[in-house]
Amino acid sequence: MRVGVLPGVRILLDSDGDPLNDGHYVDALHAFQRTYFTELLKQHRGNVVEVAKHSGRERTHLYRLFRELGIDVQEFRREPAP
Repeated sequence: MRVGVLPGVRILLDSDGDPLNDGHYVDALHAFQRTYFTELLKQHRGNVVEVAKHSGRERTHLYRLFRELGIDVQEFRREPAP
């Protein structure tokens, strides 16, 4: 994902250069959260306590958010450290 710049407007673009999720705020927010927390889960090998500390969010809130975003924490616990 990258940011495209138009005069006075910043638009999130997907890898093909198309506007991310047609510019809907909630869709863009979820896309950002999915990317952000996926990277944190990779870094911490699925340790939600560490992800919570790093992100400043409550662990219980993260579990609800991961469910909403379709993120399976177990997948990251099986992956080797980067």
